[in-house]
Amino acid sequence: LVFSLRNPKAGFCGSLLNVLQMKELNHRVVIRENVLEGEARELLSHFFSSMREKKKES
Repeated sequence: LVFSLRNPKAGFCGSLLNVLQMKELNHRVVIRENVLEGEARELLSHFFSSMREKKKES
C-alpha cells in the first residue's frame, strides 16, 4: 500500500489503528507512506479550502 498522508482522526493504516498489520489477520501488507507528502498536503489543503468557500456561498 502506498499513500501520502496519515489521517489522525480516522486513519486505519498506522494513524488511529494499523489494521493492515494486525497479527490476527491472514495477510500482511507492505506499507510505504509519505510518498509525495508535500504535494498531497497542498492538494488537500486547497480542496478543503475550496469546499469551505463553496459552503459559505450557499
